[in-house]
Amino acid sequence: MKEIILRVENAHVQYGGIQALKGVSVVVGRGEIVTLIGANGAGKTTLLKAIMGIEPLSEGNILYKEKTIFETYSDRSHGKSTPTHLLPGMGLVLVPEGRGIFPELTVRENLEMGAFLQKDKKRIEKNLSEVYQWFPVLRDRSGQRAGYLSGGELQMLAIGRAMMAEPELLLLDEPALGLAPLMVQKIFEIITKLNTEKKLSVLLVEQNARQALRIAHRGYVLETGKLVLAGSGQELLDNPEVKRAYLGG
Repeated sequence: MKEIILRVENAHVQYGGIQALKGVSVVVGRGEIVTLIGANGAGKTTLLKAIMGIEPLSEGNILYKEKTIFETYSDRSHGKSTPTHLLPGMGLVLVPEGRGIFPELTVRENLEMGAFLQKDKKRIEKNLSEVYQWFPVLRDRSGQRAGYLSGGELQMLAIGRAMMAEPELLLLDEPALGLAPLMVQKIFEIITKLNTEKKLSVLLVEQNARQALRIAHRGYVLETGKLVLAGSGQELLDNPEVKRAYLGG
């Protein structure tokens, strides 16, 4: 295992009387792509929200670069709790399901929103230039309102905006949702390139289990809030239970 950049320990999350996460523990090594797969309602998105502090833990701890950022909700007055809006400045960034784009703003304005903590204008321009290299279509559409982009272009914009924050760990929630097959392939190629060329660590939640496991170094399977399987991407692709439940075979 490489240096651990994210460690989730015994995470429990409750919605009213419903236990959404039941003692989930995962790790992401620096420079790894780790994927979470499971049926709808398994707790995948809840886990990402817990990591970002959007959903409080009822039990457990979350450590980023070996520093506690969120502890058990009932113990927060005695422990550490990092405000969610400060996490991008620490290198921890979420691209949410649905992309969270501002349709009335231009493509460039949306990208600049990703650098809201950055005060160095030269650095912002450097990062913007890099995003345009990764996503040439965003340069072509830079002055266009984001609401006119296609689904695939919106996903590129969402990832590009996240990259403006200079993340060390990128959380991606269903990046391929609603996209045509060719665009799905392109998005996964981009994720792989960002990982290999920028050494970006990625925690990926994805309904397209086959594609996600193909690019992942490791994966976890969640069922009704519990971790039921873990292994390398290839091990999970070859696992008969995973094939039957998630790969259609």
